[in-house]
Amino acid sequence: MRLPAILLPVALLFLGGIGLVLLLWPSRWLRRQRNPWQPDTPENRLYMRSMGQIVCLFLLLIASGFGSGATAEGFHRNILVALWISFLFVPVFVWILCRTSPLRRVARRLLTGELDEEKWELRMSLAFSGLLTSMIVTAFILALNGYYPR
Repeated sequence: MRLPAILLPVALLFLGGIGLVLLLWPSRWLRRQRNPWQPDTPENRLYMRSMGQIVCLFLLLIASGFGSGATAEGFHRNILVALWISFLFVPVFVWILCRTSPLRRVARRLLTGELDEEKWELRMSLAFSGLLTSMIVTAFILALNGYYPR
């Protein structure tokens, strides 16, 4: 009977690893999982980062459900709200990044061969991990102050 109790943390850690790889290193995921309809392009990496953000929030929702107390319950409910909002906000965030970031210049430089891909990848990783961190910190601060859906 101890086997199912061990499988849940292992499965959550495995999915958490997938979420972090999608969030921080989507090019590794796209190179490892070859798909002719989804090549390793900057645009597809941007979409993989948004999927990584949603996977990380979902796993945090599951992990926060094991806590007890008013703050833990408030944090769990705030993460649930953040997960629902992220389905609307992350595509808007990606659209803003596509319009204001140098994504158009990245596509142009990719065609000419003068792309500094590592610098762009670092900026996108920082943008998405900053968005995830700000959602988590906001949910926690609101839960500490007693603001959560009841």
